[in-house]
Amino acid sequence: MPVPKSTGSAWPKLAEKIDLLVADVMAKEKLPGLSIAVSLKGRLIASLAYGHALVDGNRLLPLKPCTRILFGSNTKVLITAPSAFQLMKLQNVDPKTTKLYGPNGFFEGAFDDDIDIGVAKGIKDNQPNAHLWKSWYGKITIQHLADHHAGFERDPTSLKNPVSIAHQHAFVLRNGLLRFEPGNPPAGLKTYSNHGFGVFALVITKLAGKPYRNYVRGQYLLPLQLHNAVRWQRTD
Repeated sequence: MPVPKSTGSAWPKLAEKIDLLVADVMAKEKLPGLSIAVSLKGRLIASLAYGHALVDGNRLLPLKPCTRILFGSNTKVLITAPSAFQLMKLQNVDPKTTKLYGPNGFFEGAFDDDIDIGVAKGIKDNQPNAHLWKSWYGKITIQHLADHHAGFERDPTSLKNPVSIAHQHAFVLRNGLLRFEPGNPPAGLKTYSNHGFGVFALVITKLAGKPYRNYVRGQYLLPLQLHNAVRWQRTD
């Protein structure tokens, strides 16, 4: 299989192996470009980019190691989760035992009225397991959110206008449902939930006492010297 031309540098023996792997992945996934970075004991030993970046429609530019790439849901494992667990460790919050809802829950009852409305609506509409939702909500922990095992749908019902995650969550609780008992998903069910992880981001906001973006940039990315390397995705 032809190896795509690369830009950047790497240990020669390592570069050969990466080239072959990249050629296979790019062909299989039909990728226009791909960027690779490898570090060993804090030292960057490979920084390579292959193919092209698509700019303004069909305009092609050679991809470089320094080219900024939208990394989407990798944000969950590279930024959101470690930031949240860093905060929880500092404040002695156990994610496995800290429940979200109820007057003594992490959110201090903030969403309890929305849950009651959603449960009543589910029972009225004869939704499956609606009579169990109240008890299920009472079991959801912070860890369930991180593990995608809270029971939320992958994505919430579409809203006409952009709203905050807190407002979106209130809407979901009033109109949505839990697909399974928290921590006990049916075998074979895909449990991945963008919405659930959005709620997980609210953990950072509440613990930090400041917006998610401010804490992540100042207390997580800045100490790693990545505060200027990561740019926030525009929403307009």
